[in-house]
Amino acid sequence: MPAQRLLALAASVAVIAVLGGATPAPAVPGRPAVSPVPGPPPTRPTGALATHQRFAEHDSANWAGYMASGDPGAFTRVQARWTQPAVTCTGTERQSSSFWVGLSDPGVIEQTGTTAICENGRPRYDVWYEMYPALPVEYNDPLEPGDELFARVEYLGGNSYELTLRNLTKKWAEVSYAEPPAGTVPMRTRAEVIAEAPGKPDGSQWPLADFGTVSFTRARVNGAPLGTFSPDEFIMVTADDHDKAAPSELSDDGTAFDVTWKHS
Repeated sequence: MPAQRLLALAASVAVIAVLGGATPAPAVPGRPAVSPVPGPPPTRPTGALATHQRFAEHDSANWAGYMASGDPGAFTRVQARWTQPAVTCTGTERQSSSFWVGLSDPGVIEQTGTTAICENGRPRYDVWYEMYPALPVEYNDPLEPGDELFARVEYLGGNSYELTLRNLTKKWAEVSYAEPPAGTVPMRTRAEVIAEAPGKPDGSQWPLADFGTVSFTRARVNGAPLGTFSPDEFIMVTADDHDKAAPSELSDDGTAFDVTWKHS
């Protein structure tokens, strides 16, 4: 995910979402500021995974999914599965959509996942991990729509993390051991399962590639269902308050949800 591969991040730390009312949003690396977005609640998807569990809703310029929040040291592991969706590429403008799990704090993020990219009307699918603010690392492994992925980020103690990405369809696996860059202090206060509009080097987003619907399953944090932690629900919106991508409610067991593309 270097700059030319769509997920390069701006040097400054920015804010990704508002966590309620007019309270300033937490700083999340490489993402632009998002002010409170007034207006009615976004329309909800009604897929098979939409059930009774609902948590606090927040607007974001580039995230759709769920984020658990806690005290320093609260989270040691996050994992999920998803099937890589095909993207529909229109026109020649570059578009992209990413899907990942991660642990994060203001200014620090440990994540691994996939990115679907449209260039000149053609799709490409990449796999990677990132220890922001260090540059991301791409794997040289095949990925196609319909492949089932498993991703996990785990804190090993000290300043060490294990990042695992497996393609259960093509039978390859990448396991990387990494440390956040010197000078950063990860506190592990957040755990996320996210669909994202990746950022440009200037802090804005590429148009969100039309991925249809992605279904996250077996989402667990610290070995427990994601829903156990009453995670915050993020809806990706445009600057004029139109939905770009929206998650369903969590499944009854708190481990599964859909994210549906709405707008580029």
